[in-house]
Amino acid sequence: MEVTRGIDGSKKIHLFLSQFLLTWINLSDSQVLYEEISIPSLHPRTFYLSPNQEFQVISQVLCEGLPCPEYTITHDYPYFIQQRNYRAFTFMKLTSPLSCQIKLTLNEGKKRMSNYIKGANNREQIYSSTLPLLIEVEHTGSKSTNPWCRMSYSANFYTPHFWGIVATPNEIVPEFGDFPDNLRVYVRTFNGKVEDVLLREIELFRRNLDNIGLCYKKTKFYVAIYNIPHNPYDSRNELWFIRCTK
Repeated sequence: MEVTRGIDGSKKIHLFLSQFLLTWINLSDSQVLYEEISIPSLHPRTFYLSPNQEFQVISQVLCEGLPCPEYTITHDYPYFIQQRNYRAFTFMKLTSPLSCQIKLTLNEGKKRMSNYIKGANNREQIYSSTLPLLIEVEHTGSKSTNPWCRMSYSANFYTPHFWGIVATPNEIVPEFGDFPDNLRVYVRTFNGKVEDVLLREIELFRRNLDNIGLCYKKTKFYVAIYNIPHNPYDSRNELWFIRCTK
């Protein structure tokens, strides 16, 4: 008797659901299950940075907050190539050009820069670290079979404008150079010891620039070395090829 009563109850529920579904199916065409939500069109939130603000953001990432030359990014190309426009800046020459001696140039440049900012100058003034150590590379026209000896290398380091008239270094004859305002540079970032990977990186960078059809100066370029004193694992290197002026 109890079983029969349970079955009758199930039939009643089934009949009720069937009638409900039939009623829902017979709804008029004007009724829909999901109505379109009426809201204003949404737009992504946008904001603009001034050149100074843009560089402050970039410098925190690239230079870890240390002084470095100011620039804006104007274009990103395939092969992770970036075009930058640099503002005018000054650098101190640390070594004279040397052929073949890339490793010596790197070591002497790092040592002299470190000594200078730690007080090896006529005022015994202490300066903050700056970035990058900038290696100027120039093709000499040599026919040497040693590819390192077809180029000369000299080390320089960035001296910020807010240093004013800088102290005279003890180890070298003071000599300064300037990069002009709005200097347009193609940049490739790479890791590893410069003396181990530079030749490969130069060839790869040139090949990629040629594939894209970008014009660059072929006789002189720069290697920018970003050694982060307080975060060595974030150190990196860059190749700077100067864009042709047309």
